[in-house]
Amino acid sequence: MKKFVRYIFALVLILVALMYVLDIMYSWVYNNGGYRNKVMWMHDLKNESLDYVVFGSSRANNYVMPNIIFDRTGQRGLNLAIQASGPLEIELAVKEYLKHNTTKRIFIQVDYWYNKETPDKTGQLSWLPYITNNDVYEVFEPYGKEYFFYRYIPFYRYQMFDSRIGYRNVFLSGFNKGLNYSNSGGFKESIGQLKRNKPYKFSLKEKQNSHFIKIDEICKQSSIEVIYFTSPIYKPEGDFGVLERNLRNYFDFSNELQDMKLYANPVHMNKQGATIFTELLVELFFAKKNE
Repeated sequence: MKKFVRYIFALVLILVALMYVLDIMYSWVYNNGGYRNKVMWMHDLKNESLDYVVFGSSRANNYVMPNIIFDRTGQRGLNLAIQASGPLEIELAVKEYLKHNTTKRIFIQVDYWYNKETPDKTGQLSWLPYITNNDVYEVFEPYGKEYFFYRYIPFYRYQMFDSRIGYRNVFLSGFNKGLNYSNSGGFKESIGQLKRNKPYKFSLKEKQNSHFIKIDEICKQSSIEVIYFTSPIYKPEGDFGVLERNLRNYFDFSNELQDMKLYANPVHMNKQGATIFTELLVELFFAKKNE
């Protein structure tokens, strides 16, 4: 019996040691490997002093083209919007960027997910490799005990979400098979052509979102101008008045550019649409060269 207990104890020790080793290896790759997501790229940004930065979900990532803004105005900026981000992930992205960098203005895309306070099940995944960092953990901690386990149980987060942040991503990143965000300034093209001509329905509740309140406070302390905007939607059917009443410096572009050929789907423009929308932003918010 004693032999059996010692055998089980030894197996447990080996398993725990292996989990620690794998956690260290995976985390090292996420801090040093090729970029498999935009959080990895943002994590490496240091000492950037930009004219503007764009944050949001894919509805900013696929819409704002920093290269066009630079060509028209000479102003330097990055599109740091991340697919599937909600308000919590946007707050985290703003904090991560400002930890080591500066900017004069921040553009934040907001829309039909404005009321969401909790982590996005998909949007959170890019951040979980970094949940051992205090700044990341303190944002997630209030929203469930699972984040305690993701932080303190070695390798648990990688095992739970293996298809998104596990072996395949680590293997490719470790061999520097990453994505190049620098050439596009962070913009990612949405491929496709909208076929169905029907309204996109949504509804919002009349209340403030704590994550945007925190972003306003952070930016005010650093004298950063914050501009909120809703990017175009094909045939939106709902009321963004909630955003107008609860966000300072808010601009609603949801009804702009109602041409089907500019959309990949009802809530994402293709590259042609993104080009036209970026030109619209230039006209409204950026002084052109020689003006």
